[in-house]
Amino acid sequence: MRKGSPLGFFGLSSALGVALVAAALVFPVGGAQARDECNALVSGAATCANAAYTSGIRYDVNGSWNGGIAGNVALTVTGGSATTITSASTRDDWGSGIVVRTAEQGTSDSTTRTIALTVGMGTNAVAIVQQSAQAITGGFDDTGVAIHQRGTGADATTVTLGSGVEIGTQSTAMERSGVHVLVENGGNTGTQKIDSAATIYSTEFGLIMDNRGAGNTEVTNSGSITTTATGGNASNKAGIRILDWSHNPSGNSYGGD
Repeated sequence: MRKGSPLGFFGLSSALGVALVAAALVFPVGGAQARDECNALVSGAATCANAAYTSGIRYDVNGSWNGGIAGNVALTVTGGSATTITSASTRDDWGSGIVVRTAEQGTSDSTTRTIALTVGMGTNAVAIVQQSAQAITGGFDDTGVAIHQRGTGADATTVTLGSGVEIGTQSTAMERSGVHVLVENGGNTGTQKIDSAATIYSTEFGLIMDNRGAGNTEVTNSGSITTTATGGNASNKAGIRILDWSHNPSGNSYGGD
């Protein structure tokens, strides 16, 4: 509905007009609306209730590689006995359990793009499981937690997983990785962190940090990681993998493991 268009011009009843206005408030038109399974971000923050999420928890603007949140994201999945997150069906290669993605930051854009994701407060339970018959079409499909950080300032990423978090199961591992953090822009000088006390069952990597920025990388694991012997990419199997592009001692543009 175009702003300012008189409803009466189209012969709509007042009741229908009210319904359309209400629908517009719930589903805003345009690229500013995130997939906000845990309610819209308020001052950059949202908290997920203790509930089942049957199509993942996703915070971005659209499914393309150019989509993301313009600003800080602080997302907390509190956890509890009812919190089960099932990876979303394939959506533009981002069909994972929890997806947080920031918008690309332009040279004239001073808006920060920090990400702080906390899954499982204290020892609260959180189960992240794969979608049955999941179609794998991209590197971020059927990953437990997928983070895409595109900030170019000192835009830090912090992913914290509590001891009650289980990603995949012993009988049905995630078809990709447990946690995958991609820091895309080399101008990002923030520190990128994963701190996991979770139990992870994955077909490829347990924790993977792909830091293409200029800042530091910190990966801490006090949990349990099991990678399967079969399935997935035969060369992509490790409990923890760190790709640190900017600190490659050989000076190449691609970082070493």
